[in-house]
Amino acid sequence: MCSRRWAWPFDFEPYGIQADFMDAMYETLDRGGVGIFESPTGTGKSLSIICSSLQWLKDNRGKVVGANEAKEEAEEELDWVSSFEKKRDQDKRSEAEMEQAKRRERVEKGLHGGRKRGMKMKRPFSKNKKAELDDFAPDDSEDDMRRFYSSDEDNYSSGEDEYNLNAPRKIFFVSRTHSQLSQFMNEVRRTPFSKELACIALGSRKQLCTNPNVRALTGVNEKCLDLADKAKRDKSTKKKKSGGSLFTPDGRGDKLPSRSSCPYYDKGSLHRLKDHFLYQAQDIESLANVATEERCCGYYGARASIPEAEVVALPYSMLLHKKTRDSLGISLKGNIVIFDEAHNVIEAINQTHSKTLYLSQLSAAHEELLEYRKRYLARLNAKNKIQINNLIVIVRGLCEYIRKKSCESKSGVQ
Repeated sequence: MCSRRWAWPFDFEPYGIQADFMDAMYETLDRGGVGIFESPTGTGKSLSIICSSLQWLKDNRGKVVGANEAKEEAEEELDWVSSFEKKRDQDKRSEAEMEQAKRRERVEKGLHGGRKRGMKMKRPFSKNKKAELDDFAPDDSEDDMRRFYSSDEDNYSSGEDEYNLNAPRKIFFVSRTHSQLSQFMNEVRRTPFSKELACIALGSRKQLCTNPNVRALTGVNEKCLDLADKAKRDKSTKKKKSGGSLFTPDGRGDKLPSRSSCPYYDKGSLHRLKDHFLYQAQDIESLANVATEERCCGYYGARASIPEAEVVALPYSMLLHKKTRDSLGISLKGNIVIFDEAHNVIEAINQTHSKTLYLSQLSAAHEELLEYRKRYLARLNAKNKIQINNLIVIVRGLCEYIRKKSCESKSGVQ
């Protein structure tokens, strides 16, 4: 029998193995440090993780990071200091609960002018929806995704609340695939924590893009960033035309519209969308449906929800790559990170920080370099000739090395 009463979403009590698992995880979170947990298949591991970790998060709402350690070091502190800290923690906990209750009330009553919850949400996903949700995060987030995420620092902002010191303590649930993240969020929905804690799942642009013209393209990332660059240039131009202000020259205070930027990105709409995203736990497909109904950018809506979220579900690559993490405004200090299937972490780190080159790519690059040198040799100065020759030698060497290793592998030579 478990040592505490868990918010178990079923009529029956948890089995002994589940109770032991939850007790051990709760105690580890309370103590701090690193814990490695495993449980046989079919024992409700996901639900045990959710119930124990989210119960701990709810119990510790408002507590200052490192407060327990500070209390241990100062056992003889004055009683009024302890009383003050307890009251402060209680106030913050109540404040977080009230904010979530207000958010839920705003959404359910439709005070933002959007649809009320419970209405059917539909979004035209691609025919290969399963493949879209089952994309392995490292593949989606290797070289290109790292570039796209890090470039966001100079484009759209996820909000002024990034790295907010008053942001709630968070649990980051990290998994390998987007389908596993969706499964996790659906499990959270089965518990009372679904509406008690602010939860958000992070997906890629391809999954959360609301603009039908962009979503239909193969290069969703490229087009999204292209629109972001145009919006940035338009903003700079309009500032100059209006004397450094974003308002019209006649002084009425109306913001100048941006025709070349994405019409689904609007800060006012993002604020409304945050309420819809955080009011209850939702999987990535549900978030995309909500964003489509609200006619607002789902990708940046999810990003804007991070500062206020208490539970964040995201793929390995978003958390393990520092530039990606920084561009999303994610700070791990004082927060909890739970890796699902942690035996895959090393492989995920290698994939996130590496790039695969194929012989066909190198051969094509070698031929193009030779053609470039042949065509522009007369125009190149001495320094450029040396550089192009060095590049040709390097690419040729890589091709020869791969061919040699391929032959050895086929002949059984190790």
